[in-house]
Amino acid sequence: MKCIACQYAGPAVAIEDSAGKSFYVCPACQTPKAIAPKAWEVLGIPKVRYLAARPWKAVKMKREAFEAILVHVPHEAVDVLRRGIEAEVLLEALGFQQDLG
Repeated sequence: MKCIACQYAGPAVAIEDSAGKSFYVCPACQTPKAIAPKAWEVLGIPKVRYLAARPWKAVKMKREAFEAILVHVPHEAVDVLRRGIEAEVLLEALGFQQDLG
């Protein structure tokens, strides 16, 4: 990645701000460059697991279209869904059956 500000042509350094937004920063002049989070980062899972699960196939979408939508989903919404799924898995593991009607 070539820095526009100082013409540094080496690799940029990835950092995250306090709001959780990812940035690339030029190590020479510290100029930030905003980047969108990757789909597996939004879901909070490793890239290998994301690629193996192929969630875009479950909704019959092309991967690029699925990821374009996913990166705009608020992190709070993903967290709420994740907690709900984890609770269901935990209840099942403990032998409780949940009737969602």
